[in-house]
Amino acid sequence: ESGDTVSKNLPEGIIILSGTVANQDFEQEIDLTGIDTKSLVFGGGSPLDIYVADFEDRLEKANASYPIIRVLANVPSDCVDATVSINGDDDSLSFTVLQSTQDFKPQQIDSFGVHQITVTCKDDRTLVDDEAEFEVGASYNVYIDGSSVSVYALAEPNTVHIFWLLPQYVLMTVGEILFSITSLEFAY
Repeated sequence: ESGDTVSKNLPEGIIILSGTVANQDFEQEIDLTGIDTKSLVFGGGSPLDIYVADFEDRLEKANASYPIIRVLANVPSDCVDATVSINGDDDSLSFTVLQSTQDFKPQQIDSFGVHQITVTCKDDRTLVDDEAEFEVGASYNVYIDGSSVSVYALAEPNTVHIFWLLPQYVLMTVGEILFSITSLEFAY
């Protein structure tokens, strides 16, 4: 079904994908040589289109605390040259979809929280107007399929807050103070 995601570990090399999607049989040869992680997008053409993403999925956490997102867009052919915009409180990203199925290099956004995702066709028709929440330290794939948006976390967000270091610093400071007072007493 449209928007469904399946994750499989496939062997490296040339594989043949075959099966049935939406009552349509397909078989396609795909070269996975030298690839660690890739997304495959199944289109609705006849014969069934299988798009192998140009960029690899980002499975590791972000170096900085801000989230990393990667957009994979599958828009109708009458909406090619569409603009994908992702807008947050402090940042915005914009991509131009030049073909019906296209993916973009993972990029770090400068804020976390709820972001507005819009896809606007060249004729100013809004195809998608949705929201997604991006959390601290996570890596996401944003799939745009026609008029729907699906967001998948590839690397989970940070769960331990940085302020949990505060009690450790307080304890170390108290220990240093007690040690230095005792050392000064022995020195004199």
